[in-house]
Amino acid sequence: MALQTRLPDEVLVFTDNREVVKEVLSRHGVSADVFYEPSLPKPAVYALVGEVSSADYVLPLDDDDIFKRNKVEVLEKVLERSRWPLVKHAVDYIDLASRPIAWGDSPPSLLC
Repeated sequence: MALQTRLPDEVLVFTDNREVVKEVLSRHGVSADVFYEPSLPKPAVYALVGEVSSADYVLPLDDDDIFKRNKVEVLEKVLERSRWPLVKHAVDYIDLASRPIAWGDSPPSLLC
């Protein structure tokens, strides 16, 4: 995130490991508000983001997302042209060794 061609206006981090996240953000010079919400499911976290964010639109990202240098810039252009306040990008599921999980046309029930 620190190397984006268009830096975000606001960074909110919801995590179950606040100290590790703060250390990583500090090491890379990223200023962020860190929220400790270990028991909330993902839909509840997205709802909470809507309550605490001051942004016009939100780009939710997971800790294992890969940031190409222009990711925020590209997604911002999509949001400016659309009526959506939130964009969730496509995901590739991986196993513990970071190998892609191929499950065909439908995900296994435990990922749903």
